[in-house]
Amino acid sequence: MQYASPLLRRNNGRTLRLATLVFLAVFAFTIFGCSTVAPASDVPVGSSLDTSYQIEVVGAAPAEVTRDGFDAQFTFRVFALDELSQTCLVQELTQRAVYEFADGHEEVREFALVEAFKLRLADDGSVPRRYELAPGQRDRHFLTGLSDLRPEVTGVRIDRKVFAYVANVNNADFTKRGFAQLPRNERGDVVTTVGRGFNASYQRSHQTRGEVISTNRLGGLVYRMTYHLLRFGDGPAQFTVDRGGGFGRVVKPEILVLSR
Repeated sequence: MQYASPLLRRNNGRTLRLATLVFLAVFAFTIFGCSTVAPASDVPVGSSLDTSYQIEVVGAAPAEVTRDGFDAQFTFRVFALDELSQTCLVQELTQRAVYEFADGHEEVREFALVEAFKLRLADDGSVPRRYELAPGQRDRHFLTGLSDLRPEVTGVRIDRKVFAYVANVNNADFTKRGFAQLPRNERGDVVTTVGRGFNASYQRSHQTRGEVISTNRLGGLVYRMTYHLLRFGDGPAQFTVDRGGGFGRVVKPEILVLSR
C-alpha cells in the first residue's frame, strides 16, 4: 500500500497565516494510499491495435467507510481471446482532493501515480484466457486522518480515477508478489508525482524505476472512487465506486458505512 500526506495548494488570495496552519495540520494527520488517467471520453490510443482483451475490477473485501476516511481493496481479472504478449497490468492513477473551509474558500491537492502488477495465466487452457494477480496481491485504496483536520476544514471531496491496461514493463523494482511503482507511462504524459511518504513501505526497500513498453491502451478500463464528507453534519460520509469508461466491467464491493 502507499501513503501520502495531502499538502494543500492555494487557489485564492486568503491570508497566508491561515493557509500555513492548515497546511501543517493536513500534512501531519491525513494519510492517503493505494496499492496502487484519463476521463472516460479521453481513453487514448496506444501503441497496439489489439483490443481482444477486457479487464474486470473486483472488490476483494467490503469497503469500510467512516467519517475518518475509507479503505477499499480490489483485485483484477483480465480475459483475452488468446495469450497476451503483455505481462503486466499498468495503472495510471490521478487524484484530486478538495478541502472546503468555513470562510467559503477551497484548497486543492492533486497527484498522479503510475504502477504495475505482474499478471499470471490462471486458467486451464480454455477460451477466453484468464489472467490474475499473484496469490495474496491486492490493490488497496485508502484514506485516513480526516478526524484530525483543523476545525476550519468543514468538508472534504476526494475524486480518484484509475486507467488500467496491459503492457510490458522493463527494469522495474517489483516486490515478491509482483507490484512496482513506476516513474511514468510509455508516452510520458502521466508522471508519478507522489513523494517519499507515499507508499513508504515500498519505497524504503524498492526504487521507483522502470520503463513501460508494448502498451495496449485501447482495451483499457477506467474506474473511479469518490468520497465526500461534511465534517460537522450528522450524516455519514458518502463513498462510491463506478466504472468510468473503456472496456471491461467493475464488480463493486459491498460498502460498509461504520459509525467510528
